[in-house]
Amino acid sequence: MVKPCPFCNSTNIKYSVKGKRYYYQAAYYCGDCNCYGPRVLSEHVAETSYVQKCKLLRDGSLQQQAEEAWNIRG
Repeated sequence: MVKPCPFCNSTNIKYSVKGKRYYYQAAYYCGDCNCYGPRVLSEHVAETSYVQKCKLLRDGSLQQQAEEAWNIRG
């Protein structure tokens, strides 16, 4: 479960994943104050097929890593 924003305490937390040429980056962010959590990177995907890239995004491991990074409080 994703914790509220550490800055504004909002529960409007969203997930973002973006594809780059050699990897994907994912992060959670607050929809109210636009605070981004730490970005997590996928493994090198430049030579993988489209089907493998889709599987990488669907299996949830990248999203789970982003959620764990967001929930860490210093």
